[in-house]
Amino acid sequence: MITTAHKQGTVEPEHLAAAIAGMTRLNRQAAEILAEFAPHALTDITGFGLLGHAHEMAHLSLVKLEIDYMALPWLAGARGCAEAWVFPAGSERNEAYFGPWVTYARPLADWEQRLLHDAQTSGGLLAAVTADRAGAILERLEAAGAPGWVIGRAAPGGGEILIR
Repeated sequence: MITTAHKQGTVEPEHLAAAIAGMTRLNRQAAEILAEFAPHALTDITGFGLLGHAHEMAHLSLVKLEIDYMALPWLAGARGCAEAWVFPAGSERNEAYFGPWVTYARPLADWEQRLLHDAQTSGGLLAAVTADRAGAILERLEAAGAPGWVIGRAAPGGGEILIR
């Protein structure tokens, strides 16, 4: 969204700089740290957006992913772009395709829902790890200067995504 806003000439320079820094940060170090903890599943967030990649992970693992909307990290300017309805075309396609597997347990505006489907150029990693390892993983990531967050949990299911 931020690069789309840049193409439209509407992005704040500091938001573009933060997006570029995020897109050019390699996932290698985080992936190596995660590999030490034997994640159940691991994927990068790219063109299918967070919910598209989450669905693929959940579907192939035969689980439901429950994602805490309030725990999601956003780049500076992302929510403003979304509220202004500045999305790349891939985000609309993602929402149309992956939307049937998503249930919203909390009220979200249409732009907030679309934000979850935003087609990424180069996002971070989505990892499924046991709850007892999450704290140690976050400590290792922080020590290495790599960001990390716990954004939800897995439950029995078959590819569904619940946004709470």
